[in-house]
Amino acid sequence: MGGTGIALIVVAVVLMVLIGVVGLGVVLYLNKKDSPDPTVAVPTATTETSETTSTEPEPTDEPTQSEEPTQSEDPTQKSAGSPDEANKPPALPSWFTEKTWEKLPSGTIKTEADKTLMDNWLYRYYMPIPKGCPALNPKPSKAEYKATAPKLSDCLYAAWAPLFADAGKSFNKPKLIVFNKRPKVPCYNDTKKLSSTYCPQEDAIYIYEAEINYISQDKNLPYTDVYTYFLHQVMYKAGIYRAAGSKGRKLDDSIRRIYLQNSCIQARQLLLTDSRNLTKNAYANYVLRKGRLGEKHKVSLKKSMYWALRGFYMERIGGCNTWTVAGNAVK
Repeated sequence: MGGTGIALIVVAVVLMVLIGVVGLGVVLYLNKKDSPDPTVAVPTATTETSETTSTEPEPTDEPTQSEEPTQSEDPTQKSAGSPDEANKPPALPSWFTEKTWEKLPSGTIKTEADKTLMDNWLYRYYMPIPKGCPALNPKPSKAEYKATAPKLSDCLYAAWAPLFADAGKSFNKPKLIVFNKRPKVPCYNDTKKLSSTYCPQEDAIYIYEAEINYISQDKNLPYTDVYTYFLHQVMYKAGIYRAAGSKGRKLDDSIRRIYLQNSCIQARQLLLTDSRNLTKNAYANYVLRKGRLGEKHKVSLKKSMYWALRGFYMERIGGCNTWTVAGNAVK
């Protein structure tokens, strides 16, 4: 086998391990779903009866030296027009507290992989606004969850697809499949324990039915798994995961940056989804939950909370660019 073939295999193996550890499920990939750790108590009010009882999280230590404070990261704005015109930041809930955030550094681009990670075409767009999504009951039954989750995934696709089309990129609608028996697809060929996952080979999100009772009662945040796995599709199709597994990149560092970027973008999507009507209590729970989950990826509670909280305020996707900051900003 020639040197080029060997190099491609090395990159593929690194990518497999990378995607597996962050929860994506492909051939030989490990599965690790992004769901709350039942052994960790989240220190916040979680009942839906009174929003005012929750403790609003405060911004933690800034990950980089501050430049000019700004509410949204906007390194190279997309010119006006579709789809940016349709995604201009809307009015936010009355309980939402205004904050300013430091501008992220531009990073040093030396390779094509660096450019994909640090200056991805996706970063120039406003965060998409999911419109016309199904009603999201804060505590759905299993049957309701099974019926609603695919509709929510389709709604997210309708919001994100115009960005890819505008940039001349392909973006397939992921299928969302709820299963109770091992799917006969490559993503599950080598997994011992069944779990929900995203399968890029199939353009599919697989939700394990046995997990629905747990995730559907997720501290006033049902369906966050749908957002997590859908955003895996977005980041995969934008080339971020392949670049993250390129030669010379440290696996642990890439895993941390992917996790934080996903949770940052997801925060804004939760806020913008018109049918979700995100409450202050759920907002606080999300930040603290992501903080706890970050510790599984060797990210400190403070840094995980920082990126989750930051995401709620970012008008453009580039505000969640975790690839230009120093290593200590993501661990």
